[in-house]
Amino acid sequence: MFTDESIREIATLTGDFNPIHHDTDFARQSRFGGLIASGGHVTGYMMGVASRFLTSRGAGLGIQMAFTLRRATPANVPLTIEWTIRRVEPQQRAGRHLVELEGELSQDGIRLVTGSVTCLVSREPFY
Repeated sequence: MFTDESIREIATLTGDFNPIHHDTDFARQSRFGGLIASGGHVTGYMMGVASRFLTSRGAGLGIQMAFTLRRATPANVPLTIEWTIRRVEPQQRAGRHLVELEGELSQDGIRLVTGSVTCLVSREPFY
């Protein structure tokens, strides 16, 4: 769940000063009826969830990420993020794999954001 406060904070940190992320009165009068999370906030959170999973047993490096913002993500509603592993491809170097995920963020079964992530994962550090 993204709170009004977190929406304002992340929008400010990412330089997004659209009033739909900051001004409650303005947002209430919009077609959304309240504050909505910025694209950077939503996709950043989705990437963080994927990263926590992929790096839970080793190192990971993001290679490619793509997101489609299908609907606005409102403040103060329960949300669900689900990632599905689509492909795991062993790499030449032992212990490294290319992993492709597809995911979505939804509210009550309605898809708000869809995405895909490709990462290189390894049990050993990359540095």
